[in-house]
Amino acid sequence: MLGVDPSIDAKKMKVAYYKLAQKYHPDANPGHEDKFKSITNAYDTLKNEENKAKYDRLREEFKNP
Repeated sequence: MLGVDPSIDAKKMKVAYYKLAQKYHPDANPGHEDKFKSITNAYDTLKNEENKAKYDRLREEFKNP
């Protein structure tokens, strides 16, 4: 959703999130509320190191069944 490499550090992920949030914010871009919510949910999950580690493990499991 954020379009970033899985090994990205937290600072770069935050920058990517802010760029996307600004682009799809409903006040600036009406009609993109769902996209904005999805981007925000993805960032909220991945900004937490523990949640990001869980996400990375699940992603690898589904990638290599």
